[in-house]
Amino acid sequence: DRTGGTVDVVAVAEPPEPLPGSLPGPATVTTKTARIADLAFAPGRGTPVIEGSSLQAPSVAPLVSAASGTLVLASGRDERTWSTVQEGGPTAGTAPTGPADGTLVRDTFDRAAVGTAIPTSWYGDRDGPAAAEVTEDPGGGRQLLLTNRDGGDATATCRAVPVTGAPVTVAALVRVEGVGTADTRLLTVKGPEGTLASLRLTRKGLVGYSSPAGRIDHAPLAPGDLRVSVRVDPARGVTDLLVALADGTPVLDLRDVPALSPAGEGPDEVCAAPPPGVPGATLAVRDLTVTPA
Repeated sequence: DRTGGTVDVVAVAEPPEPLPGSLPGPATVTTKTARIADLAFAPGRGTPVIEGSSLQAPSVAPLVSAASGTLVLASGRDERTWSTVQEGGPTAGTAPTGPADGTLVRDTFDRAAVGTAIPTSWYGDRDGPAAAEVTEDPGGGRQLLLTNRDGGDATATCRAVPVTGAPVTVAALVRVEGVGTADTRLLTVKGPEGTLASLRLTRKGLVGYSSPAGRIDHAPLAPGDLRVSVRVDPARGVTDLLVALADGTPVLDLRDVPALSPAGEGPDEVCAAPPPGVPGATLAVRDLTVTPA
């Protein structure tokens, strides 16, 4: 805070050791303030700013943990705001170097233990827990496996992403095991005023997407490993949509599709869901990135 002549330092403390069979609790986030002139911080724990509670802002993660990435605290004269960015990262034991391409989000799930019910920063889009679990990826590494446990209209699993106001590309590697009785949501990108774009696999085995004119079915698409991406240009209010096979062969590749709702400052949330209407049907998110377009 140059106006006030101070600097804030933020620390994320490890949560208490969970009981066997339970999930880790939220960590405590504390801050200390010193004058820029001497940078002398008082000893001790610091002042808690987030202590065992969820964040309420719609564009940030719902929970901060000691492994959730970088916490950014913007301090001004009258208010403080906080958000988490750059979820995921290198596998434990490697030296973090930081992304050189300005990556905003990179989730490979390699830092989460197998069996983790749902990683920090991911959550269900309805009341109650999402049916998601970190599992071994048959192709190597780990994945977030979304399962339709009861055969209903499966709850989507979502992740908040930083809002930049600039064009960004949301890209994911997904593995879908079959079709459902209605559309499977391969990748849905949302903004503060609603859904911006949605890529789908229809019950007829066609790749589809949502447009202002309604849902549009495009071409046959076999379940399996897919590359999906949505580029959002907030200033122009348009999106670029891509669905490709694992080898990169495009099945759907569209430019300048109008966003479904006002783009505002761009996307703040991404979601995916397993096939609806089929008990045990799964969709795996193997890699998620959000990068400047």
